[in-house]
Amino acid sequence: MRLASAVGLVLLAMLAVLRIARPPAPVPATAPDVEFSAERAMGHVEEIATRPHPLGTADHDRVRDYIVGELGSLQLRAQIQRATAIGTRYQSAGRVENVLAWLPGSSPNGKAVLLVAHYDGVGAGPAAADDGAGCAAMLETLRALRARKEPLKHDVIALFTDGEESGLLGAAAFVREHPWAKDVAVVLNFEARGTTGRSFMFETGPGNLDAARALRTAGDVTAGSVFTTIYRTLHNDTDLSELALLDTPALNFAFADGVERYHTSRDDLAHLNPGSVQHHGDQMLALAATFANEDLPRPKTGEGVFFDLPVIGLVVYPDWLSIPLAIVALLLVGALVWRVRSGVVVGAAVSLALILVSAFAARGAGMMFTRAGTWSGLNALGIVLLVLAIGAICRRAAIRWSSDRAFHAGGLAALAVLGVVVSILAPGVSYLFVWPVIFAATAALATHWRAVLEWLSAAIVLLILAGFAYATSVVMLGL
Repeated sequence: MRLASAVGLVLLAMLAVLRIARPPAPVPATAPDVEFSAERAMGHVEEIATRPHPLGTADHDRVRDYIVGELGSLQLRAQIQRATAIGTRYQSAGRVENVLAWLPGSSPNGKAVLLVAHYDGVGAGPAAADDGAGCAAMLETLRALRARKEPLKHDVIALFTDGEESGLLGAAAFVREHPWAKDVAVVLNFEARGTTGRSFMFETGPGNLDAARALRTAGDVTAGSVFTTIYRTLHNDTDLSELALLDTPALNFAFADGVERYHTSRDDLAHLNPGSVQHHGDQMLALAATFANEDLPRPKTGEGVFFDLPVIGLVVYPDWLSIPLAIVALLLVGALVWRVRSGVVVGAAVSLALILVSAFAARGAGMMFTRAGTWSGLNALGIVLLVLAIGAICRRAAIRWSSDRAFHAGGLAALAVLGVVVSILAPGVSYLFVWPVIFAATAALATHWRAVLEWLSAAIVLLILAGFAYATSVVMLGL
């Protein structure tokens, strides 16, 4: 029975990882005109990513002219914003040429949804993913929007920024100097930090509860408030860092698997996953339609806590609910501890030790791995096996003075206390602690159907935690 349970849990963990790792299948060019097709978009990538095209080169001008030509073929009047840009995030300046187009809506109030991708690249490679994929997705999205029988309620602005790789210069120039900037009500930015994987929604503007609720309409999204919380502490930047000065709701998307090819010669058409482009485009098209057909400007809201689950989709709730939910989890665990009593203190102490030792062991092991990013999967597997071995040793030690049930209750008590602390300090991260404890404690307290509830609890916990661990360590950080 224990072997069967272990195999079942491994399969569940693999399901969670596969769900994070696999983008949707690319849609063929024969799809209806109003749908996004990665096959059609990849034709644009092929033209854009023929050769490297950094700022100030002949190929940079080639890509600019190609985008202008494609906008013209969609009967959209392209505009080139030429400016000497000065960045606010970096000590950099340069001459840029942003390409813009305006897709008019039926509403006379002039508020617009801004779609953004940068068309410049680095000198090291042809920049198929970063950001040829974003530009191609935007051209295909504009084509699909033009194919609609009814116009959108609000305008859509397409902004192909220049000089992103040189210090976010094009975005800075748009915010400071372009007259359309005052009409922007929502920003959707699309980036890449690899060549494959799902398109994560990893950053938002402030007061993101409303934007996260709107994100649910895109379907099949991969997002978590934990990613936005972590990203806000990092020194990384995209064009959204400059566009944030517009003080509007914003969502930032990127696929990041295959990070070893980022800013290299292998960021090319051959290594770009069409499924990643499809995931980019599915979300871009759906959200452009959602925001442009609803009232603009959007209502002001506070921060949200959100995460995605299969079938259910994106779970979203206000961050002020984090502390009440953490208290509910604590009360459920308190009832469990009261029921078990004997050996719980030992279980809690060993569980805390397990968390700390595993964290330091994982960090130490991660620092020792110096191989190329192509080995990140094997590196991650090694660290997982190390942590599982530590867990097995700790459990073996704990049940000498305790029992499995007491060890379980003690472990949940430790996590429940951490959940309260995290809910106060970083509400966006709280769901990683609160919901696993609520489900596990409820299952442990059940008098009927306990085995079924425990399996359901295990499935939900693994879908939340295993996917998060894989996404952060292997995909985003390229362990």
